[in-house]
Amino acid sequence: EVIRERMKDGRERAKIKGTRSGKPLHRPKLDIDVDGIVNKYKEGMSQNQIAKSYNVSITVIRNRLSERGLT
Repeated sequence: EVIRERMKDGRERAKIKGTRSGKPLHRPKLDIDVDGIVNKYKEGMSQNQIAKSYNVSITVIRNRLSERGLT
């Protein structure tokens, strides 16, 4: 019974904090210049080159471009 009580309290606490098991659900987005990424992509720069110029992974670039409907 004590275990159930503690489990219930933990779930309620996690719900209030917006977490699952005390860990954040998502990382915050990186604050990068999305308009600059779009402009470079439209100018013909590859996603890999853009990622290197912003010092981020290519996945970040792909996600930002897909948010704008470009990939």
